[in-house]
Amino acid sequence: QPVEIHPVPGVTVTGRVDLIKRLDTNETSVVDFKSSERAQAEDLTRDQLHLYVLGYRELTGQDADVVEVLNLDKAGRDTREMVDPEVMTDLGKRVTEAADSLRTNQLSRRDNWCATCASCDFAGICRNRES
Repeated sequence: QPVEIHPVPGVTVTGRVDLIKRLDTNETSVVDFKSSERAQAEDLTRDQLHLYVLGYRELTGQDADVVEVLNLDKAGRDTREMVDPEVMTDLGKRVTEAADSLRTNQLSRRDNWCATCASCDFAGICRNRES
């Protein structure tokens, strides 16, 4: 289901929410299907799923119960956790801070360079290249 999420005033996130409704428990899961080949950090996935929980709420007026990552590879692992209100609150704060930084053009560079930066097309924007 395509959604448009408004986590804080003046910020719009668009995405697609995959849902599973368990008929036996009446539980709603916000799901992300991943493969090991295009994996991203678990914390980033957790934030993404909790943001989609907000989208589900905006779309339906109801709350999801669970966030899940279902891995499409045999080598990958699935994760499942209850929707965490603390993650939702923290995510809202971080989205607000990011939006404020963009509005005020306060985009300071990061101090360290990591293995991911070496292959990132945008690393020169957010990082000082290592010497």
